[in-house]
Amino acid sequence: MKNKVHSSTIIYEIQRRSKDNPIFSKELERLFGVSDVKIRDSVHKARAKDNLPIGAENKGYFLARNKSEIVRTVASLRSRAMRCLEAADGIEKYYEDKDQQRLL
Repeated sequence: MKNKVHSSTIIYEIQRRSKDNPIFSKELERLFGVSDVKIRDSVHKARAKDNLPIGAENKGYFLARNKSEIVRTVASLRSRAMRCLEAADGIEKYYEDKDQQRLL
């Protein structure tokens, strides 16, 4: 059974990290005994609700110290959002082009 760890504990550890010294999600999972889903949910909440500039690159999570450090993360988030919208549009188009009763 996974430990009950508050999101703020996870975010505190990320805030201690810089772009030059990020922390991998796997390391956070190991430190706190939580799933990758808990890590992603905590990061999402910190970004969306608390407006924290948490960066994520292939080397891990970090707190951006300035705007230039977060540019790639913002671009990646926007790109993924656009791809999700394209996928949703494609699914809807299927039903515009086909008989509404047809199963996937």
